[in-house]
Amino acid sequence: MSAICKQEIWGSNPRVCTPGHRPFPLDERGLLHARTKGSLAPSSKAVSRRSGRISTYSIDVPREQLLTVKQVAKELGVANTRVMTLVRRGDLAATRPGGPATWRIQRAQLDAYTERTRAEGVARQQRRQAKLVKSLSDAWARVSDERKRQLERDVPQDLYRPLTHLMDPKRQQRPADMAALVHAYRRRTDFGIEELALDMPDDLFWAVARLALGRE
Repeated sequence: MSAICKQEIWGSNPRVCTPGHRPFPLDERGLLHARTKGSLAPSSKAVSRRSGRISTYSIDVPREQLLTVKQVAKELGVANTRVMTLVRRGDLAATRPGGPATWRIQRAQLDAYTERTRAEGVARQQRRQAKLVKSLSDAWARVSDERKRQLERDVPQDLYRPLTHLMDPKRQQRPADMAALVHAYRRRTDFGIEELALDMPDDLFWAVARLALGRE
């Protein structure tokens, strides 16, 4: 294994490798050090997202693309301990250039984590909405035709119309119908919601309410 010079790059006055310095090979902890003068970070241990274990690999990234735990916590709007939990759990890849107290997260890794969590949040929201719509469809299916005609007379049209449209499987504008139904429910006063509860079958009312409030 080729030997490389040891260089402290985190201090304000880095020591640079010169021909007179004794080279340092890969040590027993798996830590490598920067090979040249400049802004490249040292190779280090990292947490693998797949296995959750600490593994060794080499990184060569500009120092401005390495973030501290405090910087990451500020960007995510969470506590430092939350960031460390993500690191130890393998959800956020990180490196340790100089020991346990020097965790660093690459900007690319943070961007990948935020994009992944955003996509997971969207997928989770879609699954929740699908479940709520299914519950509403089941409640609507239990309403008799005569009761539906009575609902058409008693329930305000700004809420009844998008409800019937949403329950029509042939319509292609279901997201717009759902948004209209949610808006119609949320704009009602407490008194208006009480009237809905009296006019609609209990299971249908609660299915509409859960969908409008996003609660299962």
